[in-house]
Amino acid sequence: MLRVTWTRYSSASGLTCWFAWNKTPGAELSLRIVKPWPVFLSWCFCWEASRLLVLGPCKLVEQACQTCGPQRIFLRPSQYNGVPEGVHDLPPGVALPLESNLVFMNGVSFTKGCYVGQELTARTHHTGVIRKRLFPVQLLGPLPEGGITPGTTVLTESGQAVGKFRAGQGDVGLALLHSEKIKGPLHIRTTESGRVALTASVPDWWPTATK
Repeated sequence: MLRVTWTRYSSASGLTCWFAWNKTPGAELSLRIVKPWPVFLSWCFCWEASRLLVLGPCKLVEQACQTCGPQRIFLRPSQYNGVPEGVHDLPPGVALPLESNLVFMNGVSFTKGCYVGQELTARTHHTGVIRKRLFPVQLLGPLPEGGITPGTTVLTESGQAVGKFRAGQGDVGLALLHSEKIKGPLHIRTTESGRVALTASVPDWWPTATK
């Protein structure tokens, strides 16, 4: 039996969240203090930025990074780069690992297991047939006051359904779409009977074979 000791921290203990663009001057300094200071490197989206959880005050982090503040400050660039995070981008029981591009982020192992759905995931991966993927999307035009409802159907110009909007921050979001249909004009119909144009893109960090 594998035994692991965990240390749990909360915001009440002085834990704060920060992020830094990797090209920001001084950002690399904040990553060098992981050992001498209680700093936890939490996540990198597309290798463009890093998020750190810091226990207690640290001037070096404060100088090199920005506070995450509201969740949208971190999620917006993450979704813009096509990186899903959390239950809104990856709803339990709905999101599949291959369609969510977790293989591109080393989130799926094909050499060890086991986990629920492992056989189906491995078989689909090795056949190379993945018809739908989670794409970053840009919304064009006036948006409803409450934003686009998750699960809203994405349509082609002729009205054919090509996928569903998953989640977003303002005019940026993620949508699960049929890969062969993303190049044509797409749109979403809102609850106010409006129409919002949508463009999907293929992130630069995806493997060339999938573009």
